[in-house]
Amino acid sequence: PKDQIAICEQKMSSFKENQELNKKYDMALKDADLMYKNQDWLNAVAKYTEASGYKPSENYPKDRIKEINGILEKFKAEQDKLKAEKELNEKYLAAVNAGDVFFSKKDYLNAKTKYELAKSIFPTQPYPPSQITKCEGFLKSDPIDKEYQGYISQGDKAFKENRLKD
Repeated sequence: PKDQIAICEQKMSSFKENQELNKKYDMALKDADLMYKNQDWLNAVAKYTEASGYKPSENYPKDRIKEINGILEKFKAEQDKLKAEKELNEKYLAAVNAGDVFFSKKDYLNAKTKYELAKSIFPTQPYPPSQITKCEGFLKSDPIDKEYQGYISQGDKAFKENRLKD
């Protein structure tokens, strides 16, 4: 009988521990599911991880963690894409603004360079090609530019003919 009593006490203790473990698991899942519903992803992962610690053999918390990690990866990819687009927009605007400043100072060569940079960033935007055309028009009528273009042409010709020392 003493052995039977010890076995019963051990089973009762084990049963109480399981009940307590089930209670903790259920509470962690309840909290995690609420956080999941509210899209509180990081805290939901923490609670699902806690629940999984109480019952490592249960797949539900692990599946939710994988699902949330997928959501977070997509979110990060979208954020990275938006950041890259923002950086391109900033580079484009900086090039256009610099081109406009040079254009207003009648520095058409530097203006053209900046507009070409802007065009290389967003080739479908109509403003840079329009300004490039204007710059080229002014440069063709500028005597200093004609002289400069002559030197460029001579240099290009010498380069093509492999006369680099001339």
